[in-house]
Amino acid sequence: MVIGPDNPFTGSLSDKQFSQIFRGEITDWSQVGGPSGPIRFVDRPEESDTRQALRNYPVFRAAPFVAGATAVRLSDDTTETVIKELGKDGISYAIADQVLDKPGVRVLKMHETLPTDPRYPFSQPLVYVYKGTPSAAVQGFLAYVTAKENQQFIEKAREEGVAASPTPSPVAASPSPGASPEATASPTDAVAAAAPASSGAKDISPGGSCFRWALLAWPGYGASVEQHPPPVEEFRLLAREP
Repeated sequence: MVIGPDNPFTGSLSDKQFSQIFRGEITDWSQVGGPSGPIRFVDRPEESDTRQALRNYPVFRAAPFVAGATAVRLSDDTTETVIKELGKDGISYAIADQVLDKPGVRVLKMHETLPTDPRYPFSQPLVYVYKGTPSAAVQGFLAYVTAKENQQFIEKAREEGVAASPTPSPVAASPSPGASPEATASPTDAVAAAAPASSGAKDISPGGSCFRWALLAWPGYGASVEQHPPPVEEFRLLAREP
């Protein structure tokens, strides 16, 4: 979760508080321990994958997934647009890689943790899934992305992708519902890894990679993933239940 750099709020939010801000149930910064002043929720377009990823967390299932009267709905689903709209009173959300260490935005702590902490409440474990008996191309692909010696190249490609496109669209996936600060997840925000396939297997367990979100009264936190599957088989990047 993110806010603007000039926002006077310096505290930490809980996932429940953020959901209440989203729904317009909390409307003033003084209600979350900050100085008095109205909260303006900067929301992404309704069809935004980043926005839709929030709806499966328990705190957003407790009530209709509808933004409240304090929300400003953007027509442009880019993190750059979100950052420009934050001002001194706005709060929004974004993919972590798009806001961490970026000027003009401040990532908020959630439950006293930042997105780099495994206890951060919003994250998306990912896994590769294929259909049918794995072909030679599928096995070769999985062997490459899971080999330890190739992780440096995958990470470099991910970083270059973020740098080249500061507002990439995340893969449409439902986040895991582990919204408590005690939930564990890997702090590695990179391409989802998988165990080498054996003939007849249908899913691949991840090696600990994940999306991670940041709550901001400025930009948010997370990771983007680009996949290039072999043309023979279909791959889907899916969220895995913890």
